Amino acid sequence: MRAMTIALMFCITTAGASAKPHLRDVPEIDGTLLHIGIANSIRKNCPDISARILRATRVIFGVKKQAHDLGYTEEEIDAYRNSDVEKTRLKALR
Repeated sequence: MRAMTIALMFCITTAGASAKPHLRDVPEIDGTLLHIGIANSIRKNCPDISARILRATRVIFGVKKQAHDLGYTEEEIDAYRNSDVEKTRLKALR
């Protein structure tokens, strides 16, 4: 009986965890990262425009906090942030 209770709790926990959409499907997160990427491309290609590194850093930390507030773990955020597939997808949208 105890094993069945533990198994049931595990199923409920994993079902709740999988209910969150992928971070790319959260417009507030994905859109902000897209805007940061666009700004970075402009900075690299337009020597007359200087970078606002402190502002960009603050925005990135804000996005990370927002993802945490939505229930995403540090591992989920890092996996999304470091994903080559997501980087390529966002670059294609620029």
